[in-house]
Amino acid sequence: MKYLLISDIHGCLPALERALQFYNEQKCDMLCVLGDIINYGPRNQLPEGLDLKGLSTD
Repeated sequence: MKYLLISDIHGCLPALERALQFYNEQKCDMLCVLGDIINYGPRNQLPEGLDLKGLSTD
């Protein structure tokens, strides 16, 4: 059985897409996300690929 462990995506859609592409190419059986899926705020820059259009509260 092949496992793919990923972490620290930090909301970067291109990085997640590359990880999922690798998962499919390697024919992995299970994906385990260890954390830090999204993490932006006053100490961090906005991640590449973040689309804020759907997050508006107006």
